[in-house]
Amino acid sequence: MLALFKSLPDDGSYNVGDKLIGESAAEFIDDITDERVVSYYDVDELLEDIDLINESKALLIAAFGIRSSIWRPKLADAIVDGSIGVPVVPLASAWSDFPGDYEQLTSENYPQYDRSVVQFYQYVAKHAPAVSSRDYYTQKALEGLDISSRMVGDCAWYDLESLGEKMCKPEKIDKLVVTDPHQSQYFDQAESLMSELGGMFPDAEKLFCTHGDPSQSPKRQELASNANKYGFEKKDVSGDVSNISFYSDCDLHVGYRVHGHVGFLRKRRPSVLLCEDGRGLGFTETLGGCGFPAFTRRVPEASSTPKKILQTFPEGTIHQLQRKYLGGDRVSHPTTPARDDVVDQVTDFIHQELTTGWHRYEMIPAVIDETYEREMKPFIREISNI
Repeated sequence: MLALFKSLPDDGSYNVGDKLIGESAAEFIDDITDERVVSYYDVDELLEDIDLINESKALLIAAFGIRSSIWRPKLADAIVDGSIGVPVVPLASAWSDFPGDYEQLTSENYPQYDRSVVQFYQYVAKHAPAVSSRDYYTQKALEGLDISSRMVGDCAWYDLESLGEKMCKPEKIDKLVVTDPHQSQYFDQAESLMSELGGMFPDAEKLFCTHGDPSQSPKRQELASNANKYGFEKKDVSGDVSNISFYSDCDLHVGYRVHGHVGFLRKRRPSVLLCEDGRGLGFTETLGGCGFPAFTRRVPEASSTPKKILQTFPEGTIHQLQRKYLGGDRVSHPTTPARDDVVDQVTDFIHQELTTGWHRYEMIPAVIDETYEREMKPFIREISNI
């Protein structure tokens, strides 16, 4: 028996992307092994079932979070104090940092994590039979913590029915999906994107999809309502994975949600990702160049004392403060604001791909299929043979 923590976000957003990760992991583990799999989304539910967990061969944690603060503290405590008495296996670990670019990963100051955080990750790695990462940026981030890992791809890459299929190459766009940004500093940029795409595809059915519950943020609700001005119908797809099953009937995704992007690519549908942080940049680096940074890295002349102060903060710290004191909505970052030219770059890219038959997408199915066969399958089999 194997135990699986599917790890929904604990912020109440009902992010459908996280649900897709967990459901996909459960599906391919069942496909790869003959082991019974017991699954959990909630930490408290998992800890209440600790006796059953400790009868399993291992506890796999899908999208194990690598970040500057310990992810799921209750679960971390149970790992360190020995309450969980079986091997804990990070499955497709996920590095999440801002700006999350290569410059940050290779800077002399990386990682700027508290010693206790680093020690926890190293403790997990030391006691795990193996550690895996979901993209090359996460793999490099773990290297910065002196942890080696195997790059097995993201759990949500793998739609078993689509493995072996070629990329769909639409000759025209009849149905278009745009997904919402996580961070509010990109909301104006998202409206510009919808405006341009609305003009490019006036006759297409156009949907603006929110992957998390929009009612949690008045600014996000306003953004979703504004979509109508550009010919888009707003659609809340948070919660169950069935809410995005229609993605397989669409021609193109353009937007900010990493698992909106993956939700299309796993079904062999083209997608263009605007990368908000290390998650999107890591996927673009790993799968291929169909994503663009939504931010620009620069240090502008400070126009006020607060900006000068903010520019002295270590990377990552500013967003912790913004989350704490600004109710979860991020103001424009003083050194990495939203790009002014990315919408033009994205629309040029789409024009080129429609003209050339989406040739820059041809190798993506092979990357997904080969990573599943050569990396994910052997990794899961290794854990099941403990």
